[in-house]
Amino acid sequence: MKARLVLMASGVSRGSNMRALIRACKEGRLDGEVVGAILTRSDSPAAIMLSEEGVRCVVVSPKEHGERYAEILLGLLQQMSPDLICLAGYMR
Repeated sequence: MKARLVLMASGVSRGSNMRALIRACKEGRLDGEVVGAILTRSDSPAAIMLSEEGVRCVVVSPKEHGERYAEILLGLLQQMSPDLICLAGYMR
């Protein structure tokens, strides 16, 4: 059974680590499936890359949500039900 991966990045991440994980899963070099991604900024180059790769992406801004950010993030992660959370450029 493949591991369910959720990728996370913050700021204006290019998404190069995310792309490497996505491709490793698609090519069978990693026994996993990327089931979603969470970004902190919609203008991140990673958002474009995720769209090109067909990965569902959710943007949650800590600036917009303030003290509720952690609660919202936890709720999203629970919905996505990952086996692994990959902090691929997530610096918070």
